[in-house]
Amino acid sequence: MGLRDLSCGAAAWAFAGTRTDEWRLRGTHWTATYARVLLGVAIVFFAVETLLHPEFTPGVPLQKVTPAWFPLARVWGYVTGAGLLATGVCLLANIRTRAASSGLGSLVLLLTAFIYLPILLAATGSGAILEGQNYVWDTLLFAGTLLLVAHAMPASGPAPAAIPAAQPNVWRTTGEGA
Repeated sequence: MGLRDLSCGAAAWAFAGTRTDEWRLRGTHWTATYARVLLGVAIVFFAVETLLHPEFTPGVPLQKVTPAWFPLARVWGYVTGAGLLATGVCLLANIRTRAASSGLGSLVLLLTAFIYLPILLAATGSGAILEGQNYVWDTLLFAGTLLLVAHAMPASGPAPAAIPAAQPNVWRTTGEGA
């Protein structure tokens, strides 16, 4: 539970990094790097949890068994666990971080739409509805964290060129043909 909350805090670090002059000039900042490492550690832990217990709903480790109506539930658990592990390793190794985080963020959004949202819609009773809402919001928060960290990572190409400072007007009218 604490690691899940801490991983979502990585979004704040990544966002803070994208608001600096250093990030605008070089495409990186230490807060974005901190967010990448923090999220990478959490995601590797989530991957191990998901691969050891594929019967639980995939994405963010929650103590909710995937509903029986969901086709190939264990397969999706293993696929999600593999995606989590690959993304966590990429983030920790600083390899294709933007692509890995974007891909996993997109997968978690799809899981929210096709697993967690139907769980919420099928819930009856105030306790089950509240639990369903919690699953949807937790998973959306995790997807948003992944996508925000992806945005904070440098593109796979070279760092963006610095924006040149404003130059004084060097054109002077000489009065010839002006």
